Amino acid sequence: MMFAHRMASVGTLAAGVAHEINNALTSLTGHSELGPRALGNGDKAGAGRSFRAIQSAAERIGACVKQLQRFGSHIESSDETVDINDVASSTLQLAHHHLRTIGELQVELKPKICRGQGSESFVGQILMNLIINAIDVLGDTKDGQLRIETFEDENWVGIIVGDNGPGIPEVERERIFQPFFTTKGERGTGLGLSISSSLALRMGGSLQLESSEKGAVFCLRIPRLPSDEDVREEVVPPGELCSKKKVLLVDDEPEVLEVLTGLLQPMSVTTAGSVAEARTSWRDDFDIIISDIVMPGETGLDLRQWLAQSHPHALSRLVLMTGSAVGIEAEFDALDPSQMVLQKPIRGVDLAQLLRRLQD
Repeated sequence: MMFAHRMASVGTLAAGVAHEINNALTSLTGHSELGPRALGNGDKAGAGRSFRAIQSAAERIGACVKQLQRFGSHIESSDETVDINDVASSTLQLAHHHLRTIGELQVELKPKICRGQGSESFVGQILMNLIINAIDVLGDTKDGQLRIETFEDENWVGIIVGDNGPGIPEVERERIFQPFFTTKGERGTGLGLSISSSLALRMGGSLQLESSEKGAVFCLRIPRLPSDEDVREEVVPPGELCSKKKVLLVDDEPEVLEVLTGLLQPMSVTTAGSVAEARTSWRDDFDIIISDIVMPGETGLDLRQWLAQSHPHALSRLVLMTGSAVGIEAEFDALDPSQMVLQKPIRGVDLAQLLRRLQD
């Protein structure tokens, strides 16, 4: 029921997601034409603007896909490390098209907030439900206001979602988290807040209705982790960190092989378009093996099994990449927690952090 409700939320937002992605694609494809034209005319500044616009568009698309993956995940773990600001930002971007109907949107994300313990998927689902409820309540009201704020205290990190709508009558406040109770009439199922409250409890947190003079204010809390060290993005090109290392890179997409090979330079990179080709290209002196998981025929998990049987000493050097473990979710979820996994899209900073981990 929880997963079905999550998918219903995505269905509600489908048109907005398509709008956001198509806008980003328009910028990306357009600047892919304008950039070379500027270079041909000797306009380095114009070409630079196009490169930055392409990167920005790719990041917007990546954020949409990341949030959709969170919503589509069947993983029920509530023991992840959660960046509450990141979940809030990507959820707001996913709902961006619908939020334009709100007269005023106030977003206050606390800088350098500590991470929480819970589930990114659960937090995203709760926040999306609260946003959709607020949009329904405010409708097309020109003076409608929606406030979203992240916070932390000694024990908790969380998100506050408040609106200036009609609010919830006192007599109904104790019932709003009960299954099948709804204030939306035939438009509501009465499951959204009930499911959201259950998800919060499963993370060891809570979802509460806070009192306010006007409108409704909900507060989601999840346990705060005892410490949180900021990770600085590595500015050194990843390949220069281990310039003398030998890498086996496996992916069925030629474009991915080309990009990652470039990012890993000046390391010595051997590429393979399949697991069979990787076995043929195998040498015992590979320092790092980076393989995609989902490929036609044999998968990256098959490569991992082959290494475990034939070259067990190299298993600790294996890094798996994935955009989505479609069709092999159970096998992917059963991987040893020590297995290193890179989530696509992969940036130079991701590779740099990975290489530092391997060096340590």
